[in-house]
Amino acid sequence: MRILIAEDDDPKCQRLREFVAQEFPDAEVNVSRSVTSALASLRSSLPDLLLLDMSLPTYEIAPGEQGGRPQDFGGIAVVDFMDFEEMVAPVIIVTQYETFPMRNGENMSLEVLTEKAAAEYPLVFKGLVYYSSVENTWQDPLRSLMMGVLGGSVGNEDSLR
Repeated sequence: MRILIAEDDDPKCQRLREFVAQEFPDAEVNVSRSVTSALASLRSSLPDLLLLDMSLPTYEIAPGEQGGRPQDFGGIAVVDFMDFEEMVAPVIIVTQYETFPMRNGENMSLEVLTEKAAAEYPLVFKGLVYYSSVENTWQDPLRSLMMGVLGGSVGNEDSLR
């Protein structure tokens, strides 16, 4: 089983990798840290699951570089590409933001984002998890969504609690 994590925040990415390794020890995990690298990875080979951050930079950030324009909806750009190319791979959005700024100056809540993603991408969108760097409250919802996508027979038996 192959899992792609599209995440640019190093501590969050590391915690997600550790979580996946604990819950699905046989999974091959690849990481993309930008919209561009996520698209390249998807073009190369579709994963069995994509754990997708919402706010991704355009390009990989190298030392001394900015990584291009930050995109509040970089994750949606990735899913839009998948939709346009008719790529079907399950997507779980994992975000640490409670709201997202919109062009009209208002903010989009996680609830509205979840509803919009479910309506616009019904074949791939499997759910949204609010990630906290302080608490582990994100782990149970993520585990549940991943088990729903990847099946209960896969992974660590301790994860079937």
